[in-house]
Amino acid sequence: MSSRSKVHKLPVRRKIRLKNQRTIRTIVILAVLTLAISWIFAPTLRLIKERSLNKSLKQQLKKVYSTNVDLRKDLKMLKTASYIELKARSDLGLIKPDEIQYYVLTKKIKTKSKPKVKTKKWYEKTLDFIEVTFVK
Repeated sequence: MSSRSKVHKLPVRRKIRLKNQRTIRTIVILAVLTLAISWIFAPTLRLIKERSLNKSLKQQLKKVYSTNVDLRKDLKMLKTASYIELKARSDLGLIKPDEIQYYVLTKKIKTKSKPKVKTKKWYEKTLDFIEVTFVK
């Protein structure tokens, strides 16, 4: 019987070893697959981020170009003689040699304000009532 029990024990150990080996193999395969998937998708995620950044930078560039066009138009206008004359007259008060400058002064009309009526507080009214009613 002892030989039989020894034979019986050997396959059980092999089954345990096979289960451990299968588990280890499964873990290794899953780890390799995970690394492969991350290796494949990491550049894709980076590409998506870079495309969104590129899109936002293009929008900013469009805004800057439009602002630049507006500023160039303003600069052309500022260099014209008519605008310079307008600014000299309005801001600096300059006139041409043969002109006479007039200043129009507006007189502020003061309106009569209504006299302020001083309202009494509730306790003052109460004291006045008591004084009028009981003190004679």
